[in-house]
Amino acid sequence: MGDDPVITDSGLTTFNANEKMLEMYNYAKNKMAPHYRGNHILIPMGCDFAYANARINFLSMDRLISYFNSHISDATVLYSTPSEYLDALIQQDIVWPVK
Repeated sequence: MGDDPVITDSGLTTFNANEKMLEMYNYAKNKMAPHYRGNHILIPMGCDFAYANARINFLSMDRLISYFNSHISDATVLYSTPSEYLDALIQQDIVWPVK
């Protein structure tokens, strides 16, 4: 999705929230979801040096999450911890293969 900030003001020429939202949605639905059981997908954000300016990065993610949730009806994006994610999987009673 690139490192440029998410701009949600549609009056600006730099508006890119819709493009970023669709990129995230398509990535989750087409690239990630086929490899997951259940309906919770873990999408790590950033890389080693992505949070050199955490305030800007989290503001951009907040904008993306808010824009996504207000425009996409069949999915919800939220911040989570690993334990919250695992608890959500446990609540789904997913049967995992044993190899």
